[in-house]
Amino acid sequence: MDVKKTITKHSATFWSIYTEIVIDAPKERVWTVLTDFNNIAQWSTTLQNLEGNLSNGSKTIVDYIFKGKLRKIKHTMVEFENGTQFGWSDTIIPFVKDYHLFRVEDLKDGRTKFIQKDEVKGFFAFLVANMLMNEMSKTYPEFNQLLKYTVENKYNY
Repeated sequence: MDVKKTITKHSATFWSIYTEIVIDAPKERVWTVLTDFNNIAQWSTTLQNLEGNLSNGSKTIVDYIFKGKLRKIKHTMVEFENGTQFGWSDTIIPFVKDYHLFRVEDLKDGRTKFIQKDEVKGFFAFLVANMLMNEMSKTYPEFNQLLKYTVENKYNY
């Protein structure tokens, strides 16, 4: 199954991207692979590591390849629900805030819906949102597909 993707320009100061993919595995297995930050670089071409813990309000450092360069970005964790979701939200440039979320949802047939979404909003969002959404529109579906492949075919990596 392909990744579903929607990019929405709500206004000049608010853009969002939503992606989802169905993974043929239980939610717990998807969560285990998604949050195994010691091994994530073995399969992910973008998210390479997360240092710190996933609890709400905790400070972390996320290693992420963006536009071909490894970046270590400090983030504040938000929306943490063990086994279900985690994300971060921070100011990326003055007056522009990013909100990123990973979520796993049970489907009735034993499969899992994986959701990755992001928002860019704020007074100066018009300066960076289009560039960020263009990059995210490539990297998020790729990440989702690699997660699916890893969970379904290489779980004991």
